[in-house]
Amino acid sequence: MPTPIKQSISFTKSGASFSSAKEGISQLNTDVSKGGRRELITKIHKEGKCTSSFELVNAETYKVVRSWNDWVDYEKYKDDRKSDNDGEYFTALTDAGWVMTESLDVIE
Repeated sequence: MPTPIKQSISFTKSGASFSSAKEGISQLNTDVSKGGRRELITKIHKEGKCTSSFELVNAETYKVVRSWNDWVDYEKYKDDRKSDNDGEYFTALTDAGWVMTESLDVIE
């Protein structure tokens, strides 16, 4: 039986003044410029394994919320992501002044 989960990822850049989540995403993509990660999640969306929503938390933070149909799909994504130069991505994120936090919750 599938175990659906919710993944919440917050991206914060101190001193930013985002007016929308889209603006925050654009700034992060400019600062980090790692297109491979975007291609991976686009593929997963097309396969129907998860859905994503974006929200502005405050002027410095936006949040991505992904609802995964099954824990197994999330684990596969994580494994694929690790092979996508994960360390380089997080180093670039930190170097550009971003802080990322992530949480996972089982959807009952």
